[in-house]
Amino acid sequence: MEIVKPKFSAESVCVPCDGNTTLVPVPRPMPCVVIFVHGVNSEGEWFGDAEVGIVNGLNERLGRSDLEENGFSNDDPRSLKSLNLKNSPVIRFYWGYRAPKDQTNAGTFPWRIPLKTRLEAKITPNSAPYAYPAYSYRPDSHRPSTPNVRGATYYWGGGPFQNGTSALSMSWYDGFNPHVFGINIGSPIINPERDRPLNACPKRTYYVNASKRLAKLIDTIYDKHPKDTIAVVSHSQGTMIASLAMFYVKKVPDTLFLCNSPYRLNETAMDDFQMGDKAPTTKARVKTFFNMLDRFQQSQADAEAKVTPEQLDGVGGWLDKASVMQSSRPGRMSTGEQHGGTESDAELVLEDQADAKLKWSPSIPTEEPVQGDAISSHHNHGRVFIYFSPHDRVMGSTPLQSIGWKGVGKSLPDPDRPQSFAKIDPFAKYKGVLYQRQFMRSSEVGGAPCAETSRYPSKGGGPWNPKPPKIMGVKDELTAIDPNETVNVNGPKVPYPVPAYDMNNFDENHELENHKTLATDDDYKYYKELYEDKPKYVPEATSPYDVSSQTRSRPQTPKEVNDEFEATIATPTNHSTILKYGRGMLVERILAYDLPIGRADSFADRPFWKQLLKMADWLEEDPEYEQGGDYENAGIAPEGVDCETNGDVHARSIYAKS
Repeated sequence: MEIVKPKFSAESVCVPCDGNTTLVPVPRPMPCVVIFVHGVNSEGEWFGDAEVGIVNGLNERLGRSDLEENGFSNDDPRSLKSLNLKNSPVIRFYWGYRAPKDQTNAGTFPWRIPLKTRLEAKITPNSAPYAYPAYSYRPDSHRPSTPNVRGATYYWGGGPFQNGTSALSMSWYDGFNPHVFGINIGSPIINPERDRPLNACPKRTYYVNASKRLAKLIDTIYDKHPKDTIAVVSHSQGTMIASLAMFYVKKVPDTLFLCNSPYRLNETAMDDFQMGDKAPTTKARVKTFFNMLDRFQQSQADAEAKVTPEQLDGVGGWLDKASVMQSSRPGRMSTGEQHGGTESDAELVLEDQADAKLKWSPSIPTEEPVQGDAISSHHNHGRVFIYFSPHDRVMGSTPLQSIGWKGVGKSLPDPDRPQSFAKIDPFAKYKGVLYQRQFMRSSEVGGAPCAETSRYPSKGGGPWNPKPPKIMGVKDELTAIDPNETVNVNGPKVPYPVPAYDMNNFDENHELENHKTLATDDDYKYYKELYEDKPKYVPEATSPYDVSSQTRSRPQTPKEVNDEFEATIATPTNHSTILKYGRGMLVERILAYDLPIGRADSFADRPFWKQLLKMADWLEEDPEYEQGGDYENAGIAPEGVDCETNGDVHARSIYAKS
């Protein structure tokens, strides 16, 4: 009789019988902790799709089938009350801006930004646990909707979008001001994006609070389980929160993902125009970025203790040997499907199946394609990944042009010799630490690294579809890309790259969005008053008795503004597409192979894991949310964040000449 062996098992002594032992199935260890961090004007619209991609991708990569995304209510996908905890490594981190309660109570809150509050709802079998009414800026007698709730806490997930930053030092700055040299750049005459009202904003120090909270979450895990493996997947302004947190943590996580980041490594004329002497210098931007990479480079010394045979015992399952050896599987579906080749963890695998099956380990070909070459391997501890897209209509805007749109350049100014105009190759300086991937229409993702990867799509015209609107009818709102421009894409080749044909629809076109209008957006009710405050000027109907040829204009009425939004087709920003495309397909087939693999004992500690989930949600556990709003206790920037400004440079220049 053949002896069968569970895929992952422990010995159990049979008592009070003969004392013999038997093998019993036990839960596999979690391979890592994955912390999601959303951006501005957001409560993680990509979290659900990305989590599906994470668990499917890790199952495929590790030869497992037991990982499963957590379940949330469709009516309230962020509420822990509706959480059905499954076998997922994901912790969803939430943050935002909270308005001072005394100001919202008195109707004196000075900033015209969207706000909402969370109220307990009457629980019925089919109801959501909370309601989220909007804050109104109008006097009670003029409100068409529900009056404000006195004593309620009003907030906005991620804060207002126009308050974003492109350098970490800006987290201590005053908020966005649309009035620059007497010009209101938020006017509909100048700002062509009707669904993005550019109003003045509160001070940005709520970013500091969010970064400290994220750092505390990471430290809490390491304090109790120092050998746990942690990855942080951040998006948009969340990449700035995560990057700043890297200077607050005692020990950086194993891997950091910066997706569609607004971080910019150079100053621009727009910075000088908008911020003047407060504009962060290029030197400060690059130096801070390098200081962060230094921490990850130093952390690689800790990796060996996290990938010992004891740590990895049970993390990997059984893979199809033929597939692993060829490391390619053509014609795969571009959806988040489960792939074959592994049995359920509840099933048993015969010992003699070793000829057909290969047990996962860090040294198999899909993990280490070239033996001994750590740079091209998927041993991802101590790495930072930049994910960017030339179709991102937020990061590619003319004023921003961040690394989330164009990636990290092949040469950057040497921050230690700013006066010499010396250049430095960041990929050589941080070899084995800094990696990046480009996600572009009709282009392969995850193939062999290429230092001269084109930034211009080979099909479908240029990067912008539809064409960008004009600022004041003159300048394109979005930046053009030279057809000959290239970028260094050095992410290690994944076992099953996404072919170009699977990326044909990567950049969403407004014509493919079922003609979704601006008024059908989920957040429209929170912006409605702000939109009505920004009427365009339209031709005024002339009287038949008016014999003059003069054209007269008048502002739109509130009804006309609403009619405009109900008729205007929404243009997708392509800002979250990397994490959402194909319901997490790119996460499954690319990001899952960029994750560090180790062990996460914090997940097996169930009371502790639930505590972490609560810590990660600022509506559940954040003193600043409950008591604050102004975040005046932000302190000074931590060591490593270079705060040099144009004003500092000018002052030194004047001092040197005196």
